[in-house]
Amino acid sequence: MISLMPYLPLSIIFGIAALILLVLFLRQYLAMQDAQLKANQIIQQAQTAAIKITATDKASLETISRQALAQTEQQFKTYLQELATAAQGSLTGREQLIEQKINQLFESFEENLSSFLTQTQQQSVKSVELEMQAARQLIQTYKQQQFKLIDENIVSMLERTLSLVLVKKLSLKEQIDLVYESLEKAKAEKFIV
Repeated sequence: MISLMPYLPLSIIFGIAALILLVLFLRQYLAMQDAQLKANQIIQQAQTAAIKITATDKASLETISRQALAQTEQQFKTYLQELATAAQGSLTGREQLIEQKINQLFESFEENLSSFLTQTQQQSVKSVELEMQAARQLIQTYKQQQFKLIDENIVSMLERTLSLVLVKKLSLKEQIDLVYESLEKAKAEKFIV
């Protein structure tokens, strides 16, 4: 039989369990009714036998009636005890079966929940790793753009400095002063941060 327990909601499972218990209770109730009916039949048979005996012998009637009634009561008590024992055994077995099924359901639910949480955690870790990789890529691109901008600023600053230096014939000290002055202007114009 294919088990659908892991896919059924708990309310349906408990509803099924309640129906099973109701069926078992009705079965036991009908068995008790059957026992009561048989007991009534036995009592009627005893009464019929007692009436027949009364007609034949009134003196032995009391003795036979007591014996028949005692025997009937004993048979009825024995039958009720056997029925109660059988009902208790059947009910205990059913309760154990239902309890076992419920335990299996909870174990299956715990396993499925654990599996789901593990998968969710793995997906979250993977998502975070992808975001970190994208952020690193973005930082690397930004660094490359900044280095390119700095390189362009340096080249521009050198071009300006060389254009100023090449126009004049300057001494070494004047050239150094001019480079420092250009550097300061570049900082003021925010060519260099």
